[in-house]
Amino acid sequence: MKRDLPELDKQLCGVCGSTERWFLHYVRHRGIYRKHCTNCVLKNNPGLFCPICLNFYEHPLPVRDQVMCVRCPSISHSACVAANSYFRNFQCPPCSQPTFSFFSLRRQNDCQEAKTTIVIDKDAAKALFAAARIAAAVMTEAAVVARGTAESRVNDAITAKKKAREALERLTSLVNMEKEKV
Repeated sequence: MKRDLPELDKQLCGVCGSTERWFLHYVRHRGIYRKHCTNCVLKNNPGLFCPICLNFYEHPLPVRDQVMCVRCPSISHSACVAANSYFRNFQCPPCSQPTFSFFSLRRQNDCQEAKTTIVIDKDAAKALFAAARIAAAVMTEAAVVARGTAESRVNDAITAKKKAREALERLTSLVNMEKEKV
């Protein structure tokens, strides 16, 4: 059964309530399908990308090339950390700065038309791209899990149908044996 959500809920981030609906990504988070803003996708998947250069990890980094944050499971390139901090007590940007945001849009006023324009700079574009890749990877994984669950349920249904058929055949044979006795 599909339920319609109120119009406002369709336009809000499922974590922070952001209303920037152009940049919502549909992801599976803790077993629930939700829309997350770019910033929340990145903050909720810290091990899937480098928080400094915002490169998505398609394959796990070799241990020698990675540096983990001491406060969260965020993994950074050692080359990115070497330029910015020490390895031993490295804290990723979200952990070191409580108000840190991966994705922020600049608003620019146009004097001629008296309207505000949203500007995406290079850093915001990299964050948006990383979040889109993470959302795609998360949903691909969710599709694999859903397919496995569906196949398991199909097998369970086939087994249940077979048992029901065998039970009916057994009942039919018992009824026939009872009729022959009488």
